[in-house]
Amino acid sequence: MAGSEIVTPIDRSFDCLATLNFGPYQDQFIAIIDGKVVGHNASEKDLVKDTRDQYPGKMPFIVKVPNRSEVNYI
Repeated sequence: MAGSEIVTPIDRSFDCLATLNFGPYQDQFIAIIDGKVVGHNASEKDLVKDTRDQYPGKMPFIVKVPNRSEVNYI
């Protein structure tokens, strides 16, 4: 691998999402690194900056958690 490319295992991020209690994160963005939620914020821009500052060299997986009124139930 050339340079300093960082590959985050996306499957670990999805595993984290599959078991996550979304209640505390409604209407916010969450950052996942190495299969763990490492931060949350209503501002995606602030979350990315904070996460990159706290975890240099890591690429966070960012997801928007909708509030209950935005989710369509089947």
